[in-house]
Amino acid sequence: MKIFIIFVAIFAVSGCGPVVGPRESPAEVIRAHIEAMNREDLEAAMSYIDSDGPNYAITRSTTEQLFKVYDIRYSVEVLGQVTSEKKGEVRMKVIQTTQKIAGPAFADNKITMYYVLKEGWFSWKIVSTEVLSGEYLKPNTP
Repeated sequence: MKIFIIFVAIFAVSGCGPVVGPRESPAEVIRAHIEAMNREDLEAAMSYIDSDGPNYAITRSTTEQLFKVYDIRYSVEVLGQVTSEKKGEVRMKVIQTTQKIAGPAFADNKITMYYVLKEGWFSWKIVSTEVLSGEYLKPNTP
């Protein structure tokens, strides 16, 4: 019995224990990721990305460079969830708007896309995005 209690304690302390509290929905994960991007909090933003996914390293590098060069405001409107053919995966259809606040030339845009998320042990993780359509926004002129 003591060995079982020790194992459970180590498992919980290591971060592999049971989830405490409600799990974030895929839509909440996307919104939290966007909020972290707006704060330019690299660690928080990357915590919502699947670290085992094929795009993790390039996403981290690109995001880090983006934060150094630009100040960008993101907004997202979640349109709905589409169940994937893959078990434990969902596609969230969103409209994401990206607008430059400061930095070199940048084309503000609005993109309709799927965020592809997979279900992990403790939360949903963003695996990739699939662009469906996009448009450039007209620059604000005084």
